[in-house]
This record gives sequence, structure tokens and C-alpha cells, in this order.
Amino acid sequence: MTSTTQPMKTGTLLTTDVTRRWLGEVPVYILCVALGAVCVILLALHQITPSVSGIIENARLFLLFTSILIIFDAAWQLNRQRPDRPTRFLVERYFNRTLHTQILAGLPLILLAIVILPMFSKMKSAIPLFNEFTWDATFIEWDQAIFFGYDAWEVMQPVLGYPIITATLALLYHLWFLLLYPGVMFFVFYRMDSGLRRQ
Repeated sequence: MTSTTQPMKTGTLLTTDVTRRWLGEVPVYILCVALGAVCVILLALHQITPSVSGIIENARLFLLFTSILIIFDAAWQLNRQRPDRPTRFLVERYFNRTLHTQILAGLPLILLAIVILPMFSKMKSAIPLFNEFTWDATFIEWDQAIFFGYDAWEVMQPVLGYPIITATLALLYHLWFLLLYPGVMFFVFYRMDSGLRRQ
């Protein structure tokens, strides 16, 4: 009797945790949907329609980083735990009810992130449609004042003007993607502090 009631209690607790989290994050859902609607409306005013391909590409990136994180986590845990039966250890780690409940709890937020992030990228590209880059001339003047009448690129070209250095700088510039996708997944699936996650 005890063995049959215990899983039911655990399952009920997990379901309650998921429901509590979903309800607690309703303000976040509403804010995301509202921001998405504002993006769609503003873009539509300039005859720009958000493409489904951007959302699909974003979903692929999340899937790619999920795969990378699972591989990294599996290697880390196997190295750390040194289990006698590695396959069984991994099956128990990734195919258990607690982890599935955790994923289910974070599913609405990750779906919103998949849909909303491409819209912000579109909005960023569309900035000149809403407001011209009026500060460019001022920034150029500041650069010339700092570099004694020269443009910044003229001063830096002798140091940075090599393909390997330019490629390295481009790589470093794009490395923030490695923080964006795993960072979102960390706060959605692993960070249980709801206040911090909502921020």
C-alpha cells in the first residue's frame, strides 16, 4: 500500500510545483506577449512582417545548444561520479520524472524566448526606420578630438588591420551568443529562485 501511494504523492507534488510555477510566471508571459505584439505592430507600420524562418532558426539554435549542454553535462558527470555502469547512470540522470517536470515547468518560457528573440533582432535592424542615427556625426567629432584630428580607424589600422586580428575581434564579438542561449536555458530550466528568474 505504501509503495503505491508514495509515487502518487511525489507525482502530485511535482504537478503542483509545475502549476505553481506556471501561475507565478503569468506576468512574465503577459509582458512577453505584449512586447511581441508591439514589435509586430511597429514593424507592420513599415510593411515588415516577422518571418517564421527566424523563429525556426532560433529554435534550431536552442536545440543545438541543448545538445551541446547535454554532451558537456554528461561528460562532466561521468568524469566526476565515475559510475560503474555509465549508460545506466546517464539513463537515470536524463530519463527521470523530476527532470521531465523541470523541463515541463520551463517549457512556456523557452517557447516565448524562441518566438520573441527574433522579433527583437528585427526591431534592432529596423531602428533607422524609427529614428535616424543622428549621433554619428557627434561621435566622429569626438573620435577626432581624442585622436588629434584623425579618425579612430586610421590610428588603429596599423595595429588591428591584419586579417587574423580582424577575424579574432569578430569572433570575440560574436561569442556573446554562447552566453545568450545557454544563459536563457539556465534561468528557464535550472534556476529555481523564481524572483531572480523573473528578473
